Amino acid sequence: MEEKEENPNQAQTYYAIGNYYLINGNKQKADSMFTLVYEKFEFDPIRNEAAKQLGKPLYDFDKDPVEELYNEAEEFYEQSNYEEALTKLKKIYADNPKSIYASKSLYTMGFILENDLDMPDSAAAVYEILSKKYRNTPYAKSILVKLTGHRQEQRRLKAIQDSIKKANEAKVDTSATSNVNAIIDSVNKDSNRKLDSLKAAKPKKIKTPRK
Repeated sequence: MEEKEENPNQAQTYYAIGNYYLINGNKQKADSMFTLVYEKFEFDPIRNEAAKQLGKPLYDFDKDPVEELYNEAEEFYEQSNYEEALTKLKKIYADNPKSIYASKSLYTMGFILENDLDMPDSAAAVYEILSKKYRNTPYAKSILVKLTGHRQEQRRLKAIQDSIKKANEAKVDTSATSNVNAIIDSVNKDSNRKLDSLKAAKPKKIKTPRK
């Protein structure tokens, strides 16, 4: 099964397949699916269910050493110090990409850019990173519909811009053709005038004097 952006519930799907194999007595295949969930979907809470099946340690999703840093960023946000909040959140994501607060920090960055700073394009860029790197997290799933709508709008605007560009190029070509035709007509007229002038200047037949 190929991982795709439009299938954000892959962890649950793999886990369900593992359960199916387990119920049907195929523990080897079941464990392979549980291992896949455990190793690949480290930000999804269902990882702990797979851990139970495999006898591996559970991850405490409620506790994280980065939590204090995130709380500091939230304090700046509540003080309307958006610039400092964004700086803190960006550092959390950059320095702790495997923390559960990495995806939460990206989500909060996008929220601030979208709702507090009125920068929808910048927010969309952050949401794109969130969707691509942490697509199985609740935060990525929550902005999927919004992000899809933004992508569609961008494609629509690009199509309009391309149409305008082609129309302008066509006008330029038409104008250039008209200019060339005007030059050709001018040259033809000059040539005709020169020919008429030559005809007018043509010497009369010289009569030979009689002896």
